[in-house]
Amino acid sequence: MVAFRKQVGAARCLLAVGVLVFAPDVAAQDRGSVYVNAGGSFPHQAVPGSGTRPPFAAPGGNTIGWLVGGGVFLSPKMSIEGELSNTGLMTSTQSGRDFVEVAGRRDHFVSLGVKGHVPSRTGVRGEPVGGVVLTLPGDASVDTSQYRPTPSGRELVSSTIGYADLAWHLGFMFGADLRIGGRHLAVVPGVRVAYTNVTHGTSYVRGFSGDLVNLGDRDMSSIFGGGYPKWTQRATLSLGMSF
Repeated sequence: MVAFRKQVGAARCLLAVGVLVFAPDVAAQDRGSVYVNAGGSFPHQAVPGSGTRPPFAAPGGNTIGWLVGGGVFLSPKMSIEGELSNTGLMTSTQSGRDFVEVAGRRDHFVSLGVKGHVPSRTGVRGEPVGGVVLTLPGDASVDTSQYRPTPSGRELVSSTIGYADLAWHLGFMFGADLRIGGRHLAVVPGVRVAYTNVTHGTSYVRGFSGDLVNLGDRDMSSIFGGGYPKWTQRATLSLGMSF
């Protein structure tokens, strides 16, 4: 009788362990094998330090962009996820006694990573992610106006419109999402940190005839004197669907 009770107790323990181990997997499998996300991105890029004369640092700050992405589950607790996102248009204006420089640029990102899915039965799941990110800068513009002082103020001497076709950069990214919702539909707030440094690009200037003159491949310090933001941090808010 005692042996029988011990066997029953052991069976109950094994059953409890089985529930703890396998129940989260069942819950994870319940949400489907493919998912997509779409929503808003709120990136921040710190402006690198700049000097007192042109060329200045690349524009930075806080902007509003978009994101679309999706993933495929490799197991109930892991998926491969891809995402496209961008920043809003970043601008900056620098001025002195004899010049005004107005710059603008926008970045695009393609990321691929591995995402974990922490099991939960509450409808709220943590989802850490890490991987690589490809930074694809949009064309940057730098408009510089030179002035000279006059008795009545100052007079425009020259205006130069410059462009830069910035090179792409492959870096790394990490972050986490919080999935809040049911099996097929959820709200997904999240954060990402990405190393998005760009080191060089091809510089152009618009000539007197209106044509673009290729100034060749240049180091970033000659395009934006203060350099390029090395990090992009962003908050996100998207709607997720599982199939």
